Amino acid sequence: VKLNSMDTRANIESEEVFDYFRSIVPYEEHASLPVDENGKFINVDFESGADKFGTIGEVSIAEITKANSFCGSQSLNVPESGDTPVALFYELDPYDLPKTESTPPYYQVRARLFNNAEHDVSFNIDLVEYSEISSARKVNSLGTRLCSPGKWTNIKDIVFDFDHDVYRKYRIVFTPTEPVDYCLDDFCMSLGKSDYLFNIRHFDPDIQGDLNS
Repeated sequence: VKLNSMDTRANIESEEVFDYFRSIVPYEEHASLPVDENGKFINVDFESGADKFGTIGEVSIAEITKANSFCGSQSLNVPESGDTPVALFYELDPYDLPKTESTPPYYQVRARLFNNAEHDVSFNIDLVEYSEISSARKVNSLGTRLCSPGKWTNIKDIVFDFDHDVYRKYRIVFTPTEPVDYCLDDFCMSLGKSDYLFNIRHFDPDIQGDLNS
């Protein structure tokens, strides 16, 4: 590297120049969330506010609705908007995550999705790592789930792990493969399993039966 010149915003002995670097740290360090008896440490049913949820874009169009819910009386609705699928995200604070017994640590995400279309729609679930001071993004695919029309689909066994970079931000993102009106409810995160036996006991069992239940 050939350096021709360099300007500083303050005298090098001033603390202001170091405060700039502290200001871009996206999360404040804090104790991890407690884990309940079922292994969950985050559980959102949208019966109250959910400020860590939003849709991708300058203005979030996700709204709490009482028209549909899986548990309780309301859920989070993402309306169909134009010709582009609308992605819904949960802003993940890495300091919320408790340590796991597995090495490396694994965590699980579960949610209920309601597909308001008249046909099956697939949803991609990703872990997105990004920065507010850089356009570079890292996207880790966590899986794809097919949601039947007019019913709540249990989105389970979404497993992830990551290296916590204090200068990066993280989102769990649900993206439909086509424009669709949909709802999300019963979102939770729990500790995972190192042996990939993902169906920990708080998950609802699948209904046994023929094609018409």
